[in-house]
Amino acid sequence: MEQVTATTIPPTMYGILTESEFIELKNTLNEITTNLPNHLTDYVWNTYTKIKATREPKPCMCKSSGGLWAGAVDFLRNYVVENDK
Repeated sequence: MEQVTATTIPPTMYGILTESEFIELKNTLNEITTNLPNHLTDYVWNTYTKIKATREPKPCMCKSSGGLWAGAVDFLRNYVVENDK
């Protein structure tokens, strides 16, 4: 009986991000403590929607949007934990 070997491409180590993008994401998340700095909002939201593959509009920085921002940061932190091998 002939043995068949699968030829699959191994998953990338960092999910859909390149190694340099992943390192940048890790470093950026280290800068975020209790408040999201204004200069990081575009980066956080663009990376969040890229990984999630959605086209959600960026929320404002008002207090009522805090849950959306916290959710995006938590999502990115979980992504890093899950893909940091």
